[in-house]
Formats: sequence, structure tokens, C-alpha cells
Amino acid sequence: MIPSTFLYLAVAALLPLTCRAEGSAGTGPLDQSFFTDYTHRIATISTDPETVRIGYVDAAPASNGTSRGTILIIHGWPSSSYGFHKVIPLFMQAGYRVIAPDYRGAGNSNRPLSLDGYRKSVMAADLHTLVQNHLNISEPINVVGHDIGAMVSVAYAGNFPTDTASLVWSESEVSVPGSAWYEQTKNSPTLWHFNFHRVPDLVETLTKGRVREYIKIFYDSFLVNPAGINPAERDYIASQYEEPGGMRAAAHLYRTFDDDAREN
Repeated sequence: MIPSTFLYLAVAALLPLTCRAEGSAGTGPLDQSFFTDYTHRIATISTDPETVRIGYVDAAPASNGTSRGTILIIHGWPSSSYGFHKVIPLFMQAGYRVIAPDYRGAGNSNRPLSLDGYRKSVMAADLHTLVQNHLNISEPINVVGHDIGAMVSVAYAGNFPTDTASLVWSESEVSVPGSAWYEQTKNSPTLWHFNFHRVPDLVETLTKGRVREYIKIFYDSFLVNPAGINPAERDYIASQYEEPGGMRAAAHLYRTFDDDAREN
């Protein structure tokens, strides 16, 4: 739910001590380097129960150092791969190739209607197919996830352990359905959106024509530093969820939590 601000904590696990992750309040436009400095592609992936199109960013490591492998970095909600625009260069400078996908239902990926497709094991299979079959990366990779992306990252490591070199996730206590902490906190008033998003058709109905207002409230409520995401960035991310099926896909992420818990 909180884009890259909190992921700086996870970055420390993979970056050398000489690197610094510096963030500041934002009032400017979009970070155009995210769109111009990296390769942006869309992969067509067949994963049960349907074929999906997964948008992703592929960023090569800096050429002035030793390659340290690949990082798959998975965003949360409400966000997309753009939420890592301040983090990707740090990983590149440290020698990593960075793959930043938009998971199904978000960003430049399509928005399947099937509820079952938003089980985190299915979403992890999407990304495993992307890495192995489309990008031909055969060596184990480092998997980094945030928020919903943390749930997907845990499913990735659990289902594909021999293809996972390391696992790092943030907002971890609440991010693993089925864990003791998750079961204790899932009905907490501070996590009101967990149950709100799970009511059939409610989110889609109440946010129709008001997606930007809803996401603004969400950011203002949960971000430690709301100014860290400038107005242009909020509008950009909100515009992605305004697309047909965007909020239904977002709600489906939460409607599959019970299935995720059983699988975990």
C-alpha cells in the first residue's frame, strides 16, 4: 500500500554499505528517467486459468562494476512498477539487473476478470514464467516484494525455491496470509481496507468516477511522508486504476486472501 519509501529498508539487505537511499518530499512532475532509461516491454504469458499480458521494466546493471545477479522487485497496492523509480537506480549501481513487473491487474498489465487468477501463487507463476521463459534467466534470482508484492514474493520463493537466491519483503508482519501475525491483525481497524476490498462489488461501485479521490485518501492515511509522492505521480498511478477493470482487479487481490492463507 505504500510505494518505495518503505522499501528502502529492504534495499539495505542487498546494497553495499557505501550506497545511500535518499528520498525527499516531491512536488514536481513524473520521473522521466523511469520511462527513458530502461527497457519497457509486455510479455504474453499463459498461466492457469488464463493468458495474461505482463508489463515490465528491464534495467541493466551499471557497466562499471561486477554483476551481482538479478533482482525481481514486486510492487504493492495502490502502485505499479513506477513506485520503484527511486530504488531501481540504486540496485543498478550496486551491480544488479532489475526486473520490475506490473503484476496482473496493475500498471501496463491487463486486468483479467477471473478471481482465481489473483491468488498469489498464480501471480507468482506469472512472474516465474516471465523470468524463466521470456527473459531466459536460468540462475536463481533475488526476489524483493512490498505489501501485496510481498505476498507474491513469498509465493514465488515457496513455489520455486531452487530458482530463488534470496527473499526480501517489507511490511512483512501483515503480508503473509496464514501467518500467526496476519491472523491476529487482519481485522484490525487500521487495516479496514482488508475487509472493505473483499465485499463483492462494493469497491467497484463506490469508487466509480472517484478513483483518484480514493487513492489520495489512501495515500494520506497510510504514508509516513505523504509528500513523498507528488501530485503528478499520484495522478499517474490513479489513472492506471481508472482503466476498465482496474478497481475490480485491485479488490480481487484482497478477495483471494483466504485462498492465499490456505496455500501458505
